[in-house]
Amino acid sequence: MGSLRHILGGLLLCLSVSAAEDNVTSCVTRRCLASQLVAKNIVSQPQSPSCDINVNVVYLRYETIAVDTKLMHVSSRLTMKLRWNDPDLSWDETVNNFSIVVLPADKIWTPVLTVDNAVAVKTTPVNADVVVESNGTVEYNINMDTTVKCEINLFNYPIIKDFCPVALNGWSNKEGCGMHLEFGTVTWTAGSTAEWITNSVVLTGSGFRTYLYIELSVSPFNPVVGLLMPSVLIVLADIMSSMLPLGSGRNSFKVTLVLSFTMFLVLLTQHLPDSGNCSPLIRYHFLISLLLLVMSMLTSLLLTRLSGGCVFLLCGCRKVTEDKQEKGNGVVSGDVALGNVPEMEDTFHQRVLGFIETKQQKENQENKRMAFAEKCDRIYLVLYVCLCLIYMIGIVVTVQQNICDENNFGFWNDLK
Repeated sequence: MGSLRHILGGLLLCLSVSAAEDNVTSCVTRRCLASQLVAKNIVSQPQSPSCDINVNVVYLRYETIAVDTKLMHVSSRLTMKLRWNDPDLSWDETVNNFSIVVLPADKIWTPVLTVDNAVAVKTTPVNADVVVESNGTVEYNINMDTTVKCEINLFNYPIIKDFCPVALNGWSNKEGCGMHLEFGTVTWTAGSTAEWITNSVVLTGSGFRTYLYIELSVSPFNPVVGLLMPSVLIVLADIMSSMLPLGSGRNSFKVTLVLSFTMFLVLLTQHLPDSGNCSPLIRYHFLISLLLLVMSMLTSLLLTRLSGGCVFLLCGCRKVTEDKQEKGNGVVSGDVALGNVPEMEDTFHQRVLGFIETKQQKENQENKRMAFAEKCDRIYLVLYVCLCLIYMIGIVVTVQQNICDENNFGFWNDLK
């Protein structure tokens, strides 16, 4: 009889210890049950026999927040509902008659997702609490604000349509421990930033190489109106300036165009993307446009001097020669000056006739030089227009060629 009592006492002691360890004390309120679960201090990842855990991304909503064209950083927000199973957070509904309970998110283990190509990531819970079911299933809503570096092909900027990956994954190590993500519904918010438009979002890849395929394009209106049109109009104004007569007026106008375009380039440098593997073709367009304007200005200055009979330093020598000739025509010898009046009158008439002939010769020479300069100006105008047309055809042909390719997955090569 005494041994039976000892056996029964031992069994009761084991049952009480087991109940105390398993926290099966009955609770009449959800807060009591929540306090019991929090008291377990479960802050480590659930440890399955395979040392990994599957986290189900029930739904994911993507939204593009901003695109930094100069640095090619894409900022976005990912809103997700996560669900996983933690056996240590389960309870028996026959003991605690509740199917779900709310726990503070910072008192239990919650998944930390990674973006492999992220420059910056900030994860914030939508709510401060998580919902836990009796079988240990946990439901958690989060917002991830990410900024990723995208190697978008900017060669044809601003006519661009390319993609940017957002590599959202779990983690693993050589021993097999880790966290695997299982994705459900993926949606995206249609919209656009000031310049970029999100066309589509598709979940692509498998395993630990899963990423969101974000197709982006540039709204061409602002870049075309703000970048291309001013440069084209300035070159067109330079061509039309040939209607002005050769002289200081045309030269002043061309100098103003060059200075205006230079200031225009200084302002655009702050907006144009940085040059990388695929430097934007528009950079070369602005450089060639500036060279065309400078060449036109220098040609106009040269033709203006040519119309005046001057070619570089030869103008000064020619002017000295003409001054000596004029002085020679105005010199009167001493014998003639002391002679009689008729001789002086003849000499005076000769001087007048010589002056008139010299003046006519000078005007004829000026007219010839002006006609030659205008002929050269017309020839240069034809060559200039032909050069501009050839340049435009070359730009169109170049844009249609797939000259440059970018590797958007170089970050995974670095992780190997």
